[in-house]
Amino acid sequence: ERERERENCQTLMTAMAQPYTTLQTHNLAEISVLDEHSLLTAIRDRYESDLIYTYVGEILIATNPFRPLPIYGHSAMLSFKHTAARTDSNEVPHIFAVSRRAYESLLTTQRDQVCIISGESGAGKTESCKFLLRQLMEMSKSPLYGVPGLESKIIEVNPLLEAFGNAQTVMNDNSSRFGKYISLRFDGTHGNVVGATINQYLLEKSRVAVQNSGERNFHVFYYLFAGLPEDMLKRVHLRKPSQHRYLAAFKEADQFCQSESCLEGFLRMKECMDVVEMSYEHALEVFQLLAGIILIGDLDFGQGDAAFVSPSNGRVIDCARMLGLDPPALCRALTVSTNVTRGEVISINYSPEKAADGRDATAKAIYGRLFNYIVSFVNGVLAPEQDAFANRIGILDIFGFENFEHNSFEQFCINLANEQLQHFFNEHIFRQEKEELRKEGVKSVNIEYRDNTPILNLFLNKSSGMLAILDEQTQFPKGSDMTCHAKFNDQYKKNPIYTAHRGRQPRFAIKHYANEVSYEVSGFIDKNRDTLSENILDLFKNSRFALARTLFVDESLARAQTLVRRRQVSMHLSRTSSKYMRSAHRSKARSTPALGQGQGNRKNKKTVSNQFKQSLEMLMRKLNTAQP
Repeated sequence: ERERERENCQTLMTAMAQPYTTLQTHNLAEISVLDEHSLLTAIRDRYESDLIYTYVGEILIATNPFRPLPIYGHSAMLSFKHTAARTDSNEVPHIFAVSRRAYESLLTTQRDQVCIISGESGAGKTESCKFLLRQLMEMSKSPLYGVPGLESKIIEVNPLLEAFGNAQTVMNDNSSRFGKYISLRFDGTHGNVVGATINQYLLEKSRVAVQNSGERNFHVFYYLFAGLPEDMLKRVHLRKPSQHRYLAAFKEADQFCQSESCLEGFLRMKECMDVVEMSYEHALEVFQLLAGIILIGDLDFGQGDAAFVSPSNGRVIDCARMLGLDPPALCRALTVSTNVTRGEVISINYSPEKAADGRDATAKAIYGRLFNYIVSFVNGVLAPEQDAFANRIGILDIFGFENFEHNSFEQFCINLANEQLQHFFNEHIFRQEKEELRKEGVKSVNIEYRDNTPILNLFLNKSSGMLAILDEQTQFPKGSDMTCHAKFNDQYKKNPIYTAHRGRQPRFAIKHYANEVSYEVSGFIDKNRDTLSENILDLFKNSRFALARTLFVDESLARAQTLVRRRQVSMHLSRTSSKYMRSAHRSKARSTPALGQGQGNRKNKKTVSNQFKQSLEMLMRKLNTAQP
């Protein structure tokens, strides 16, 4: 098998190394006429010859073959590891060459490097990220230096993040519904990897409760049905997937959970849990909490004016058991708003619709916090023992530009991130081009390109940007999707980038760098507010289960708790809860906010868009201080 793989790889690598007959170069930046037609024609012709990689300057364009190619085997990795990078047009276009260039630049310049993976949904960003990581680990591998087993751990944690953060969409069977920035730390003397950290951005929590037609919930929910034994499924009160509200929208859910691919997904996830030394008992706590999320979605609240669900209802009892709550307390928190005013307790019944919204908000909050916990847990295992290592290679694998039939708040934020990256590309590429011309003695040159600064201003202007108006309407007690839409229309009626649409389903369109996208305003305010009632927060802070309690303490403390596992990773969570809390309080001052998450103090809670904007600013600072 290894010999056959080597021969196949050598054949295709030889073909890749030959200059392309039509263009006579692997780098399209060097052809005499480079316009849109010639660029696309060349890439298409190479793609049809299984040459999926093409350079344009320093940018590597990768076209997704949607099938395995024999160019990623161990022999190919060794070939790129032991061959020096070339600076001319004969450099073989390959994702491994990007890893090699980043690693060699890190060692020679002692400057942080960054690899940015961008593209539309389904283009192959996640797989490219895996290939980059694999080759970087191969490049840094040393029998004499480094942390034993660390390279394999960095590679093998990915199935866990994919299980919790990826889902099938209309564009992609394994679409990342979050963005991630992987920061690899290297020893500057020997060049071996000494640790890694992962930052996550804007998990699409709304998918927990609602999925578009033909799409699925997050992978991990289906994995439970495929991988847990029958007796375990009964213990966590799960029936067929099609009998649960949050999974039933996908019509083939039952068949999918019985498929070999779904079982394989569960096994990969479980192996990954073993890699990060998550104990069997701890994994069961995670599965139990996931079951509780599924079960809370099955609760109904009647048809009258006031929401009602009985504490003796079997579904309530099952759900409460999985979440470590008392059934009467759960029912009351979901159906009644309780406030204390001047010492007097005032209780108001929710309508069934309002209770259902609260139910879905609770499910999304549990899942979002659990995802943060998983990422922090992984970081606790991969982070270096000392934070003094200055040499870093960052890999940005962020959601691609999205334009679906129905676009909402999530696409609004995702496409803003892509606009920011496009601006970064423009600045880097054209600044570099001007510097090359200066070196060649060209004193002044006017390079024309489409500048997307006006689009960024539309989003980010501090006083009149769309995010500022959205936050303003979110903070107003009477702010709504309709009032926000009216503000947008009034503010931008003369802006050529913005188009107003009126009707029963209010929406607006923005002319992005990639395409015009129409956004439906419904849900913008609630998604941006992303708040839970005090009743729900207090309920989970008093859960009988340590993991559930951990997720609902102050989130800076929760992150510190999970990072403590770097030193206590083999111990069961429930046995170390008090130790977590003590360490968390000591670490609170040093903690930084989780990207896309709140900061615990509800009175000062920032909106989702505000947090995302700050996260984006932090990300751009990292990119601007590194060598792309």
